Amino acid sequence: PIPLPIADSEIEAWKQEAQDGGIIMGNVTLTGVGNTLGPTKIVGKLVVDNNAILTITGTIWATGGIDIKNGALAKLASGYGTTSGILIAGNAGTGDILLDNNSLSQGSGQAGSYLMYISTSTSGQAIKVTNNAQADIVYTNTGTIEIDNNADLREIVGYRIYLSNNAVITYETGL
Repeated sequence: PIPLPIADSEIEAWKQEAQDGGIIMGNVTLTGVGNTLGPTKIVGKLVVDNNAILTITGTIWATGGIDIKNGALAKLASGYGTTSGILIAGNAGTGDILLDNNSLSQGSGQAGSYLMYISTSTSGQAIKVTNNAQADIVYTNTGTIEIDNNADLREIVGYRIYLSNNAVITYETGL
């Protein structure tokens, strides 16, 4: 094994950044358009479902996990410009991420802006990207990333990676 590129201390700093923006107690389920969120810590699960659109305005940390599914879109606010943003799932080895059923995740719309998902879960499906989901970057330092059924990503970094059924990873130079 080789060291992973993001130190645990950096992930903890991002968690603190999210928490400094405010804390929401309980699960958050978003549907419809016009949803904005961040920076914030969610003590529970974040679910973006059924063609909902979430515009991310700061780092989000959901201790119970993150689901972006069923045609939902998670995107960075235009104010990010050419910088990237982060969604973190997990606390103390729990908190999986599911990107499923034609969900789309994207940066601010400017070149060089990406949305990164980080899971601190130790599970066999710390991050699962499946069923035509598209995302920029997924990362876990302790669990397994599972990519299948025509999922499309730009970069994957993980403790373990499992690819199947037409998964596509397109690494970009300099990403």
